[in-house]
Amino acid sequence: MGAGTFAAFSDTETSSGNSVTAGTLDLQLNPNSSGSTSIDFGNIAPGDSGYLVIELTNDGSIDATLQSINIGDVSEDGSLTESLTTNSDGEDPNSDGELDDYLEIGVFIEAGDLTGASVGTTTGETVSATDVTRVISSDTKLSDAVGRNNAFSESLTTDETKYLVLNYELPREETGNVVQGDSAGFDIQIVSEQASN
Repeated sequence: MGAGTFAAFSDTETSSGNSVTAGTLDLQLNPNSSGSTSIDFGNIAPGDSGYLVIELTNDGSIDATLQSINIGDVSEDGSLTESLTTNSDGEDPNSDGELDDYLEIGVFIEAGDLTGASVGTTTGETVSATDVTRVISSDTKLSDAVGRNNAFSESLTTDETKYLVLNYELPREETGNVVQGDSAGFDIQIVSEQASN
């Protein structure tokens, strides 16, 4: 029988100053050539058409997916109303008539460079563009587009820019004097989410 002493070596190390930082998702609507992110067109008459462009840029640190574009009034909490805002009489205070029932719009996302290009259907002439994601078909009445969830999926990586293009046309044959002097106000809500990992 014997007796002995056993010893085990040990060592402890510490890693300090560690941190975890959440990424950011920051969709920016960059101004158009007038310095505004508002879409504003006026003095339109039957037969007029055109398009407006707003840059969409992911200024965050993680990739995003554009999920939907919705048209209507956006409340202070960011929620979209089912229709254009109505007053106590059930009338739309942002519209002074029937223009939204005649004005046709279309919305799409363009991934290519729009510099100097005419994109979509403008003045009855269709111009092809590459990398287009159609969100709202170009013959949709503004009043029909309001409150709908126009879902789609379009990637927007960090520091990438794509373009929201809104085509509009006031058809000559369908539109009568009923829209003279009318106006329509609306918001466009663009929803993005973190890209799947």
